[in-house]
Amino acid sequence: RAAATGPRRLVGLALLMATKSRTALAGTLFAITGYCAIAWPLRRTLLVGLGLFWVNVAAYAIFTTGLLPPLWSALLMGRQNADPTTLTGRTDIWAAAFDLQQQDPTRVLTGFGYDSFWNASTTAYVSNRVQFRISEGHNAYFDVMFELGLVGVGCYLVLLLGAIARWAIASRK
Repeated sequence: RAAATGPRRLVGLALLMATKSRTALAGTLFAITGYCAIAWPLRRTLLVGLGLFWVNVAAYAIFTTGLLPPLWSALLMGRQNADPTTLTGRTDIWAAAFDLQQQDPTRVLTGFGYDSFWNASTTAYVSNRVQFRISEGHNAYFDVMFELGLVGVGCYLVLLLGAIARWAIASRK
């Protein structure tokens, strides 16, 4: 049974790459890194982490000097028309949504209420501003903040981080 998990992981990674979602790929790599940092012994984590740090420094130096443009196009995953610096337009969506929230500053603490922020007028305003149709904020934390305010985001983060901490403690046993 253990031998079958390796090919399954490769199939899962291949399916993830087939989606061409850079955000999902980055999130998966971040999750794998977090898992390894928690599950591995401290010495191995530090050695691998130090090695990855130097690989990142070298990659940054290569990218900033422009030595490997084909590698950059590979990282774009065949989506040359999408600007990775704006997270494929997400930062524009967030800026427009925050502009709307700023019009009623009393809503920062308590939010607009469940399923109340992304209504027809809000989506029309943001869609016109970013020049493509949207129906939500493309960020779970911002959506929770718009709906439940900073109080809701705080509760959400406490629950999320508490669950991660419990998982980390359980994985060490």
